[in-house]
Amino acid sequence: MENIENNKKYKILIVEDEILISLNYKKFLEQEGYLIDIVKNANEALEKIHNGVKYDLIITDLEMPKWDGTYVISGLYSKLKDLKIIVVSGCVNDPQYNVIISNFPNVCATIEKPIDLHKLSELIKKILYEK
Repeated sequence: MENIENNKKYKILIVEDEILISLNYKKFLEQEGYLIDIVKNANEALEKIHNGVKYDLIITDLEMPKWDGTYVISGLYSKLKDLKIIVVSGCVNDPQYNVIISNFPNVCATIEKPIDLHKLSELIKKILYEK
């Protein structure tokens, strides 16, 4: 989706260990006009950021092997406090995760899986145009 103010396409990083889910998000959101990168874990996400790739929004799962979504959230917050994050997971109502997530003001929303991609798209528009 283009930012009308500066004719820029918004760039989104999807952090999701289930490749079919991330490809589904990617296909849908690219059709909506966004530039999409996908990675399968927190380490890959933080590596992209460390290498200077700029994103307008991160969409991350919480439960992933090795380093989970909370690692992504805390790692990003320590470097880019203004980078907006949407958490998409089957455990968004887990009190343990809610306590952790509540400590990071850059987490704009949480969505429980399975998600409606049209609702995700509306949420993304609301977040990106609230700047």
